[in-house]
Amino acid sequence: MEATEIRQKILEIIDKKHKSSNGHCGVSPVALKFGIEAGYKSIAEQLNYLHENNMILVRNGINGYLLFKKKNPS
Repeated sequence: MEATEIRQKILEIIDKKHKSSNGHCGVSPVALKFGIEAGYKSIAEQLNYLHENNMILVRNGINGYLLFKKKNPS
């Protein structure tokens, strides 16, 4: 899977969770692994890219990091 495909899939999964929870729940990085057919290293690299480019929010949850849709990407 190419980097752009992985990024697109990550954003789709986060957006789906955002819509189903009305923005109250995030997605864990581990949950992304189950929804994407790529290695964790590839997913982690793309998560870093998305976070550095302000396309997603990363928050601390009770059991680890959670990924959220950015309301107004800048």
